[in-house]
Parts: sequence; structure tokens; C-alpha cells
Amino acid sequence: MKEYKAKPTSKLLLRTLKALLRRESAFAAFKRCYVREHLNEFPELREDVFN
Repeated sequence: MKEYKAKPTSKLLLRTLKALLRRESAFAAFKRCYVREHLNEFPELREDVFN
């Protein structure tokens, strides 16, 4: 998450974050909860978290 905050235009980092938020990923519920709490920092992940 720190890397994405430092470089929010990186498509590779965005793809990595989206993969980590998939339900099949380990601790996905925890990661999705974290992103929900910090949506102002990760607005482009909104649809991945609420789907």
C-alpha cells in the first residue's frame, strides 16, 4: 500500500492490489476492510471492494 501511495499512477501496482483484494487471496477480508476504511486514499479500488 505504501508503494501505491507513493506512485498512484502505476498500473502494475494497481493490478497487484486488485489481485490481493480477490476473495481467493489469503486474508482478503482483512485487506478489503482496510481499503474500505481508507477509500479516500484508494478511490479507484472502490468497485473491487464493493463487488
